[in-house]
Amino acid sequence: MQLEVWLDQNRVGILRFDATHNRFAFSYVTEWSARRDAYPLSPALPLRTVEHSLDEHSARVRRFFENLLPEGQALDDAARVNHVSKGNLVGLLIALGRETAGALRLVLPEKTSHDQTQKRLLTRQELSERIRQRPRQPFSVWDGKVRLSIAGFQDKVAVYAAGGDWYLVEGPDLASTHILKPDPVSPQLAGLTSNEFGCGSFGTTPSAAESSGCGRRFRSMVMAQVRHHAATGKSSGIGGPG
Repeated sequence: MQLEVWLDQNRVGILRFDATHNRFAFSYVTEWSARRDAYPLSPALPLRTVEHSLDEHSARVRRFFENLLPEGQALDDAARVNHVSKGNLVGLLIALGRETAGALRLVLPEKTSHDQTQKRLLTRQELSERIRQRPRQPFSVWDGKVRLSIAGFQDKVAVYAAGGDWYLVEGPDLASTHILKPDPVSPQLAGLTSNEFGCGSFGTTPSAAESSGCGRRFRSMVMAQVRHHAATGKSSGIGGPG
């Protein structure tokens, strides 16, 4: 099995899995490594070949790509929706690779040409209803699929903000700009999101606070809207949610 690894419109490398020996391998493609502005995806995956045993290289590759997946309840929901075991890293990467916790996309070679940008409107009414439905419907699942691989155990969804509206986006040309995070469902954690937002607002100027985030109320539910650090309309780095 192999997956192409893409950054924006650039094919960066190939991820391979050898089921016979249960080993992963990653290599950069020449069109990326030969560029003057090329950079490694991680210090653990240098551009220039470093001598490691096959098992050590496999472990490094597995750790890096495994950390692009969601965790906690979001991972449970993703595995259930896609009918894949949580321990099946290959299956999870195939199912969730188009939207990892970063700017990278993992695509089956034969699916690359079908990987197009999509922008889907998220209305305030729909968001309010989904916030209230969380005890019965996972907040990480939208349109029958997991919308965001993002770290943390609290409910959240990443959106693209434009013209006063919010959109769920995917594909090579758009990246989410904001994270919407409602208060937790658990009564023991009531007010946690409001508290986080309040603490994060201390010490900032009014203009800085406005640009970094705001709090809104949706049918008795408080939600924090936080702008990604260095967010842009197009993904521009490895670290930010895509």
